[in-house]
Amino acid sequence: MVATTQRANIPAISVFCDPSTDDVVGMACTLITQLVQILPNNFCSQADFSSARFGLLDKTVSTAGPANSLLKDLLTVAPQALHIMIDGLQLLDTAANRSNPETLIGVLHQAYNRAEAGSPRIVRLLFTTDGFMDALAALNEDEKLDVIDLACEEGSGANADKVEMGFL
Repeated sequence: MVATTQRANIPAISVFCDPSTDDVVGMACTLITQLVQILPNNFCSQADFSSARFGLLDKTVSTAGPANSLLKDLLTVAPQALHIMIDGLQLLDTAANRSNPETLIGVLHQAYNRAEAGSPRIVRLLFTTDGFMDALAALNEDEKLDVIDLACEEGSGANADKVEMGFL
């Protein structure tokens, strides 16, 4: 997906989670760094994008709130079309990070909802996991989750079944 968006010149930000080096705050900071690199040269915003605000981010748990807040503000001035891809999110869904993945997913989901509610922006989210996550189940009940189950059966190669799921 990342290569496809690059070839099509579609702005994209992505994170490939590594539990040995990443946590949810680090992931938010990585998305912030990538987003700053693709911001339009000129934009108008009431938000504070001062260097002091960026300086608060030190990738520790105590900066989760400021990181999510800054990411939320940056998404309001992001390019008109934006793809956000997070691979291996389940690796960060641990007891220590339990509330943080849900908060970060919520920030990204709000950007998607604003785009769907008539904003001129197009935001597409892609989360990949090796199974269902509670943090993704927190999406609103009217949302749909496309699940593609890639399972290898002995001797038959890879099967891909697409299932639409609604949240109750």
